[in-house]
Amino acid sequence: MTSTSMFTEDSASAERVIVVGLNRSRILRIMKNVVDARTRRLNVEYIVCVATMSSYEGKDGKDVRYMSSFTLQDGSPMSTFFDNEEFRLSLRTVIMVGYEWKETDDELVKKYFDASMLLISVKCVRPNECFSTLNEELYYFMNLTDEEKALDQTTGPLKMAHFIIDTITCTAKSLTLTDSKRNRNAQNEVQNSEQDDEKEKNFSLMQQEEEQQKKMLRLIDQNSTTYACRMCRTVLFGTNHLVEHKQNQHSFHRKKHNKNSCQSLFCNESVIEWLSQEGQDNEGKLTCPKCSVKVGHWNWSGAQCSCGTWVVPAVQIPLSRVDIIVSASERTKASPTIVVATINS
Repeated sequence: MTSTSMFTEDSASAERVIVVGLNRSRILRIMKNVVDARTRRLNVEYIVCVATMSSYEGKDGKDVRYMSSFTLQDGSPMSTFFDNEEFRLSLRTVIMVGYEWKETDDELVKKYFDASMLLISVKCVRPNECFSTLNEELYYFMNLTDEEKALDQTTGPLKMAHFIIDTITCTAKSLTLTDSKRNRNAQNEVQNSEQDDEKEKNFSLMQQEEEQQKKMLRLIDQNSTTYACRMCRTVLFGTNHLVEHKQNQHSFHRKKHNKNSCQSLFCNESVIEWLSQEGQDNEGKLTCPKCSVKVGHWNWSGAQCSCGTWVVPAVQIPLSRVDIIVSASERTKASPTIVVATINS
C-alpha cells in the first residue's frame, strides 16, 4: 500500500474506508479537514481515491454515463488492494464526496465494487435542501467571501468533512449494535445448546432407568412374594432372589444369638445389577433405582447377619428398608374363601 494514498488517525486503524472524489485537489483539501478534526477522533484508516466519469451516446441518442477509471489519488491501480485479503475483510464503506457527482453515480460505484466481489455500503453526499443539485450548491459556496467560507460549515470542504465523519460514526454505531446482537445470539445459541444437551442427557438417563426397570421386572417373579422400597413402593426383588443361610453358623459374636433374630434379607448377586451404583467394584451401597434411597449394602468379602451367621458374598437388605408385598395367590392360600351353600331339607 502506498503511504500517499492514506490519511490515518493517530490511533491504530481498525477499519478501512475508501473516500472517493472526482477532483484530486478538492478531495485532498476535504481530507485535510477530516484529519484536523481532533475533537472527533475515529479508529479508521482512510484510503483516498479518484474516479473518472465518462459518457457515450446510447441507442436512443441520450448520453450514457459510466465510470472509466477508479484509482488511488496518486494514480496507482486499485488491484493493489483488491488482491489483499486483509484489505477485503476490513473494507465496509465507500464515501463519495465532492460537487461533481450526478444523481445515479453511486450506483455506478457500487457496480464497480460488486464486480470485484466486495459487498460494501456506498454513501454519496447530497445537496442541502435549499439546492436542487450539488453543482448549484458549489456555485453558492464559490460566491462567498473568504471570511464567509471560513465560517460556513454547511457547504464547501467543511460540509464534506463532516459528512465523512458522520457517516463513519453512524457506521461504527451500527456495527457495534450488530456485533452486540451477534454476541447475544451466540450466547443464546450456547445456552440453548447446553439446555438441549441437558435435556438429551436427562432423556437418555430416563430411558436407561426405564430399560433397567423393565429388565428388573422381567427377572422378578410377580406370582410370588415381592419386596418393595419402603419410601416409594417400587418393587426391588422377589423371593426368587433370596439366599438362605443357616443361623448361628461361623458367628464372630461372643454373645449367643437367638435363632429367630434375623433382621436382614440376603439376595443373590443378580440384584446388584440394578440396585448398585456405578463405580463400585468390591462393595457398595444398594439404592432404589427410582428414589435413590439406600436400601442395603453389598460386599464380595461377606457380611454378618444379626443372627450371627457370616454370609459370603453378602447382598444384605435390612427388613426395615422394604415392604413385603404378598402375591394374590399367596394371600388366597393364607385366607381361603369359604363358600356357604344352602342345603335343601
